[in-house]
Amino acid sequence: MDEHEPLGFVYEPDHGPSALPVSTGVDISFVIDMAKPIRTSGSDARAPAGIPRATGADANRLVPPRRRGRLCERRELLDSLDETLSTRVTLIVAPAGYGKTTLLSQWCERLEEKQIPLTYYSAAERDRDPAMFLAMLAAALTNAGIEISGPPPIEDGRIRDDLSLDDILLGLELAGQHVMLIIDDFERINDPSITALMASFLDNAPATVHLLIASRTFPAIPLSTIQMEGQLRLIDSFQLKLRHEELAWMLDLDVDTPEVRDVAAKTQGWPVTAELYRLWRERHQAYDARATFGGHVAEVHNYLAEQLFSSLPPDQFELLVDIADREEVQPELVDAMRGRQDSAQLLSDIHRAMSSLMWMGRDGASTAYRLHPLLLDHLRQTLSRDSARRSRLAVNAALWFLDHQRYPEAIRSALESKDAAAVQHVLRALRPMHILVAYSATALRMILRELPDDVIAHHPRLQIMAVLAHFKAGFFAESRTMLDRIRAATEDFRDDPDGDPEGLTAEGNLVDLIITLQVSRWSPRIDEMCDIARAAAANDPTVWGSCEVVQMLAQQLRGNFDAADAAILRARAIYDAIEMSRYGHTQIVGHEMLVLIARGRLRKAVEAIASYQKQPGLEVPEDISTPTHLKLLLAAIRYEQEFSDSAVEALKNSLAEHSKAESWIDQYAIAYPIIATRLFIREGADAVNAFLAEAQDRAQRINLEALPDFVSFLQVEYFARSGQTAAGTRLAGEIGLESIAEGGDALATQRSWRERDAAVRAYIRLRMAEGRLDEALASARWLAKAGAQGGRLQSQIKGLVFSALVHIACKDAEQAAAELLRAVLLAYPEGFVAPFAEEGEDLMPLIRTILADAEMDAYARRHLDEVRRAISSAMARTDSNQLNAREREIVRHLAEGLSNKVIARRMGITDHTVKFHLKKVFSKLEVSSRRAAVAKVQAGSSPHP
Repeated sequence: MDEHEPLGFVYEPDHGPSALPVSTGVDISFVIDMAKPIRTSGSDARAPAGIPRATGADANRLVPPRRRGRLCERRELLDSLDETLSTRVTLIVAPAGYGKTTLLSQWCERLEEKQIPLTYYSAAERDRDPAMFLAMLAAALTNAGIEISGPPPIEDGRIRDDLSLDDILLGLELAGQHVMLIIDDFERINDPSITALMASFLDNAPATVHLLIASRTFPAIPLSTIQMEGQLRLIDSFQLKLRHEELAWMLDLDVDTPEVRDVAAKTQGWPVTAELYRLWRERHQAYDARATFGGHVAEVHNYLAEQLFSSLPPDQFELLVDIADREEVQPELVDAMRGRQDSAQLLSDIHRAMSSLMWMGRDGASTAYRLHPLLLDHLRQTLSRDSARRSRLAVNAALWFLDHQRYPEAIRSALESKDAAAVQHVLRALRPMHILVAYSATALRMILRELPDDVIAHHPRLQIMAVLAHFKAGFFAESRTMLDRIRAATEDFRDDPDGDPEGLTAEGNLVDLIITLQVSRWSPRIDEMCDIARAAAANDPTVWGSCEVVQMLAQQLRGNFDAADAAILRARAIYDAIEMSRYGHTQIVGHEMLVLIARGRLRKAVEAIASYQKQPGLEVPEDISTPTHLKLLLAAIRYEQEFSDSAVEALKNSLAEHSKAESWIDQYAIAYPIIATRLFIREGADAVNAFLAEAQDRAQRINLEALPDFVSFLQVEYFARSGQTAAGTRLAGEIGLESIAEGGDALATQRSWRERDAAVRAYIRLRMAEGRLDEALASARWLAKAGAQGGRLQSQIKGLVFSALVHIACKDAEQAAAELLRAVLLAYPEGFVAPFAEEGEDLMPLIRTILADAEMDAYARRHLDEVRRAISSAMARTDSNQLNAREREIVRHLAEGLSNKVIARRMGITDHTVKFHLKKVFSKLEVSSRRAAVAKVQAGSSPHP
């Protein structure tokens, strides 16, 4: 059966393949882009015409709720909320009925008793309008005594249409007091226009603002940085569940009463259901005072059947039975399961009738409904009596999920149906490379978690999926072993028990290609496997696109950048024609940036990365490889152009984050030399030797074939730089460095250009340390020439810098100056500073001599002066972390939690000047954030401001 052939008795869509399911993750770049007008302008962020007027009901939403009646005091939760006063952001996230607002009501009363000022605001659907939201937020702050400049936010039903986020932020900063800001019912405004405002608010709000958000769904606000700083707290539905003691208090029973245990088990601690049980219990006692409820949980079911289900119209009840096996449904899914078109209205009617037991939220562009397990248990009893109906519903659900590329749910439903044809249909549709190109390795892992081991064991394609998932998680050796076993068991991926040998051949060879290229060195076998995969999947554009991505990587590693660019264009054209290729596009982006940087086109790479980061949908949910890869490349570019410690710190953080998921030789080859240079300059030979020894140990463990040699080259280089010439010479002999540097070793045709360049650099350093200057000069000239011929600008510049150093050692100042000037003229268009600054004091006398030449080219002079300042700054940082008076004043303002804009206002300078000084402060203190700078100064690592 073809994987797209519909089963005769099941749901068949009357439309083409659906678009990508809407992600539930947060597209941070989109949020930042949306927020830019708010951050950069004052009154420009205004509401559009026709904004709604405020009403009396809106004013009531600014008053903390008051709940009366028999309320259980949640003491542990209230104590936990008290910690919010020392935390930047607290989230209370749980579905309806978990007592979020009741808890906030009790806590607000506690704060008022302690005379702690608070600001409360309950959101409504109408607040999705940015102007209305800003007005309500400003009005809430005004009620708490925070002065917002200008007219009142809300007056006589009119809201200010010129109110900006800057107005609110300035009011908070000038207030100079701690503010507890509570936003309840945030799910009603969990909309891009509002979450962009909230992202900007959190970026710029003073440290005195403490934000608490209560919501039925997780807010779509980027909070990862706040979480990493330890300033995010989450109270979820698990924490909101009633404990046995609290449930016993509600029922006025001893905690050890069997009834308490039984009710706790059945209600799962959901407060609204426990309250329902209590009300039913009181009602039952009104008829029979002698009634006891010791463990009679069936009485709850009877009540539900009597009071809820019996009161529903038959078509509503039948729909509930149909969805009993689904924990969450959308109307479109229910229509497909039932073969009808009325599910949306029926679900809406049911929700209105029993909203306390049926949760409703948004799932992308659709509405999602969820019944409490207490109801599902009862409904499943009815559904279980009709096995044919249950199987048919599950089969239809499986095919709907499959049609919408929701593979884990499709597998789960197919297995539940116990229909062999449906299971086989779903399994045959699981194409590892197609899923990877669309969704990333995370989707593969989610699918594999749903598949029983015995099912995987009988399907080679599923085994290949497991190999790919393992490889993307960094288990390189294990992946290779697994794939070799599959190849042997299927006769080179030709024997497919599922009846699709061409598909298996294409997928198997493609995965083998990926593993071989990223773990091993290049070999002719790569081209051979590409040809096999293409031939086996002549009509499969996903396989062809993936082969082009492989070729792109292969050509980049070999230094054939024109061929790599051509492969990029072909891969992008193929993926553009494929609807499901989101992750594939991000991989192209990552490799495209590698080629730009390898060519030395730093400015274009920065612009391209910034452009991609602004594009909605670039990031793939739960996949961090491409975003962290781009962050690593940006940090490397900053290092090349600025030679700053903060760039090195950012690069180290990105490498650490990226290597947890997926790294190959490029990431290490870019990061390790930069980290080693910084350690050598700042901390000396012992520090860099320890780092490289650890790096070598890691290289041996992770089984990237080229990495151990690459680290060895770095070890030789820094032995030579630190005067440990004998150790360097000994290691160079062990690894055959001279042969590798000259391109005469057995692996010469398989090594990447990064390996060869690293070997040549180490060889030059060692020969200079040994005094063999003629050999060092010859290799330096080779590096410059190879860089020029191969289009590798950084290599060409570095080769010329090495030539200048050798001529200095030979007392040939005139030729040294000529070589250095050639390097500077090549470097300044792209802003290369690091190739010069890495040499430190060794270049300074020559630089001063050249700068004294009155006839020197103006552009070269300007750039060489930047190099001189970078070297001087690096030398100064090794001696002292002293801040000047202006920098100390800025840190003092940072300690107050002020934004750049307010600091600029107070100091009478521009925002740009503040940013310039902050970069210098971060560099001197070796930090990368405002909080870290303040903490380091206050801890005494630098003079107190």
